[in-house]
Amino acid sequence: MSGKNIASMNLSSPNLVNVCIDTLENGEIRGRMYHYYGEQPVRFESILQLLKQMEALFDGIAFPQASTRSRSFRKQSAAEVPYNIEKRPERRTDEEQLTGQRGRLATLLIQVGYRQNSTWEGEALWLEQNEKKEFRNELELLQLLELALQKCKIQVNEVKK
Repeated sequence: MSGKNIASMNLSSPNLVNVCIDTLENGEIRGRMYHYYGEQPVRFESILQLLKQMEALFDGIAFPQASTRSRSFRKQSAAEVPYNIEKRPERRTDEEQLTGQRGRLATLLIQVGYRQNSTWEGEALWLEQNEKKEFRNELELLQLLELALQKCKIQVNEVKK
C-alpha cells in the first residue's frame, strides 16, 4: 500500500477494521468487514448491522473500552456480556491480509480511538481516494460513508456515459 495517509494510520492497532462495501441497493450498503481476530470476513447487509458488529468486536476485544454500557429493554444473556480483557482473543490474521481486502464500491479502514458518552471517535481512511477524515461520533462516521458512496456513484455514472 502506498500514500502518506495510510502511513499515518496505526495499522497494528487491535481495533482496526477494514470495511469493504460491495453493493448499494435502496440506500443500504452490503459488504464485508475484516479485523485481526477472524480469518473469515464478517458480512453485513445494512449500515446498522455493520455498526452492531463493530460494537460487538470492540466489546469482544475490550478495546477501546466503553465508558458507558448500552441500555436495553431485556436482560443480556451471559453470551452477550462483553468479554473480559483477560480473555481477549488472539489475532488470527496479519496486517497484509487485513488491509489487502477491497470492496467493489469502496474500502475504508476505520479505527475507533474512543468509545465515550455512548458514541465513537476515531478516523476513517478511504483507500481508493487516499482520503483520511476524523469523526467525532457515529453520525459523522455515517456521513463519511455516505460521502464516499456518493463519490463512487458519480464516478460510476461518468464511466457509463
